Amino acid sequence: YPASCHCGNIAYTVTLYPSLSTYRVNVCTCSFCTKSGYMLVYPRRADVLFHLPSPESVLGLREYRFGNGVFRHLSCGRCASSIGFDPRGRWEGNDCLGLNARMFKDIEMDKLKYQYFDGKNLL
Repeated sequence: YPASCHCGNIAYTVTLYPSLSTYRVNVCTCSFCTKSGYMLVYPRRADVLFHLPSPESVLGLREYRFGNGVFRHLSCGRCASSIGFDPRGRWEGNDCLGLNARMFKDIEMDKLKYQYFDGKNLL
């Protein structure tokens, strides 16, 4: 799946198993996921290819940490689109990224299947 931030500064390609037609996209109710508009998929790191920012851009991925500082939340340094988060260090043996499906090009969000996580009360 081709994906990018709003301005196109951060572009990447994601291979997802299973495909989005059967994948259950995660919707978390915690304050950060809600405010960032996260609708997360969890591809393996090896299945995400980030393309270098355009030559005229000096702004790449920005990082934000809060709370215990373990999760690296990633956004575009130019348009501030919420790309996703890197859970490395939080889950033992983790080899995935949490990426915002809203950044995928030409997908119909109303046709996806969702699973909900009560992060507001559990995190």
